[in-house]
Formats: sequence, C-alpha cells, structure tokens
Amino acid sequence: MSASNKLPKSNKANNTKPNRKDHENTQKKLLIKLRQDVEVLSYEETICALDLLLTELQNENIPIHEIQHSYLKGKVYVEHCEELLNNIEQEVLEMNPEAMELDY
Repeated sequence: MSASNKLPKSNKANNTKPNRKDHENTQKKLLIKLRQDVEVLSYEETICALDLLLTELQNENIPIHEIQHSYLKGKVYVEHCEELLNNIEQEVLEMNPEAMELDY
C-alpha cells in the first residue's frame, strides 16, 4: 500500500470545521441561555457579575474562546441593566405626584 493510499480522502463530508452558519446558531443559542440566566438577577447582582467578569478578563492567560464568551456575557449583563433602568424610569415617569400622600 502506498503512502498516498494511507491518507484520508479530503471531501466535504470529512470536514469537521464548523461553518459560519453553525457558529451563528451556536452564538444565538448561547445568547438565549445567557439571557434566561440573567433575567432573574437584580440590578445590583448584575453589576456585581459584570464587575467580576471584567476582573476575569484582565487575566492575561485567558483563552481566546473564553474572551468571546465573556464578551457575549458582558453584553447580556449590560442589556439587562439597561432594561431594568428603563423600567424604573418608566415607572417614575408614570407616577402621579397628586395621588401620593405625604405623612407629616
């Protein structure tokens, strides 16, 4: 048997490298999971988690795939904080000061 017969034939069926669409689907699934995990956190808890994440990112030995995951996680944390702040702002704007009773 010659050396060339020992090598696997190259074709698309043997290509295990993920394509762009697979990568995008994986990211979408990850974002959905992260959003589900984060939606139960309070504003303060989310800020603490974001602070911890930023501290972890300062590690020079962090693998590149973890940086990407951390970026997505941070993005979800920031989105959640913005959503919570927007909800509070809307509640404040809807308050009727005349309906509020002040006890003196």
